[in-house]
Amino acid sequence: AFENRPDPSSVLPMIEIAKRIPGLRTMITADLQSYVDNFVQHKDDYQKQDGYSLRLNSAEISARFLSQLLPEQKNEFANLAATLRSESHSLNLAHIW
Repeated sequence: AFENRPDPSSVLPMIEIAKRIPGLRTMITADLQSYVDNFVQHKDDYQKQDGYSLRLNSAEISARFLSQLLPEQKNEFANLAATLRSESHSLNLAHIW
């Protein structure tokens, strides 16, 4: 579901599964890290497409989770999550009716 529709409603269950089932944690962590890397790399392209704010929120949630799970990259993911959260907040302020 996450590959077809990368939004918070599909990323949050993945995170819950990763927390509860250690055997799937590595695979889910790799998927989320790949998603975040792809989002950062193609961010400018995604901004021009419908659903950007959902992708942005999914990347922020994923980065926040990864910052807790990967201690060697904690600061990198925490900083990215904060940046994405700030962008999401600015986007919401600019486009709320």
